Amino acid sequence: MPALGLSARGIVVARGLGARKSIAGELLHSGALIPLASGILLLVLLWSLLATQVANDLEMTEREIIRKNDQLTRSLEEHVRSSLHAVDVKLKLAVAEYRRAGLTPAVKFVMQIATENPLLLQCFILDESGRVAASTLPGAETRNYSDRSYFQVHRNQTADTLFVSEPLVGKLLGKSAIVVSRRISGVDGSFAGIAAFAVDPEYFVRFFQSMQLENGRLVRIVGTDGIVRANWNTRTDETGLDVRQGHLFQALRQSPHGSYQAPGIHYGVDRFFSYRALPDFPLIVQVGFETEAAFAEHRERRNLSLGMAVIGSLVVGFFTTA
Repeated sequence: MPALGLSARGIVVARGLGARKSIAGELLHSGALIPLASGILLLVLLWSLLATQVANDLEMTEREIIRKNDQLTRSLEEHVRSSLHAVDVKLKLAVAEYRRAGLTPAVKFVMQIATENPLLLQCFILDESGRVAASTLPGAETRNYSDRSYFQVHRNQTADTLFVSEPLVGKLLGKSAIVVSRRISGVDGSFAGIAAFAVDPEYFVRFFQSMQLENGRLVRIVGTDGIVRANWNTRTDETGLDVRQGHLFQALRQSPHGSYQAPGIHYGVDRFFSYRALPDFPLIVQVGFETEAAFAEHRERRNLSLGMAVIGSLVVGFFTTA
C-alpha cells in the first residue's frame, strides 16, 4: 500500500509539471512572452544607461570643480605675489637707505610714495627699542611697538627675511592690519630696528569680491603659522582663525600645491579645496567650494534623468502588458 501511495503522488506531480510545460509551450507558441521579455530587456538597458550617465556626469562635475578651484587659486596666487612684491621693493629701499644714513628725506619719501598704494594703511620705522622713529601716520612718534610680534621676531633673529604678521588691530589705525616688515641691521650686524608697512586685509577681500564668486565659495590667505590673514566666504569671517590642525596642513606635508575634499575643522562644512604655497612669501592661498553647492547642477540633471527614466519605464510597462 505505501508503494501505491507514492506512485499516485508521483502521477499527480508529473501531471502538474506536464500541465505547466503545456501552458509555457502554448505561451511560447503564441508569442505572448516575447513582448514581456523585450520590455524587461528595455527596462534593464534604460536603467543601466541611466546609471552610467549619472556616474559619468558626477565624475565630470567633480573634475570641473577641481579645475575651476585650481584656476582661481592660481589667479589669487599671482595677485597676492605681485601685490606683496611691489610692497617689498619699497620696503627694501627704505631699509637700505635707513641703514646707510639714518632717517634721511629719501627714507621719508619712499615711505610717502609707498602709502599711495591702496594696499597700504601705514608705513613706519621702529628703532632698536621699538619706538617709532618715523611714520606716515600723524601722532605715531610717541608710540612703542616692542610688544608686537613683527618687532620681536626681527630682534631675535639675524636673518634678513620678510615677516608677515598675523592680523593685528592697529593702536592708531583702530582697524585690523597685516604688518609686513624687515630687519634693519647696523654696520656691525647688530639690531638697529625694523621697517614695516601695514597692509589692509580688506584690499584682498575687495579683490575676492571682484571675482564674482558663486555662493558657497571660500577664499583664504593663510600664513605658514596657520593663522588666516584674509578671507571671504558666504558664511562667516574667519580672519584670525588658527587652521593648523586642519586638512590643509596635512596636504601641505605631501605637496606645496594640490586639491582635496574635507569638512572644515571649525564649522564642519564639507568643501572641495585647492591650495598653493607661495614660494617667496610665508603664505598659502586657498580656494574652497561647498560640496552641497558644488553639486547642485549635477543633482538637477540627475533628477531630470531619473524623472525621464521613470516615465520611460511606465511607457514600456504599458505597451508590454497591453
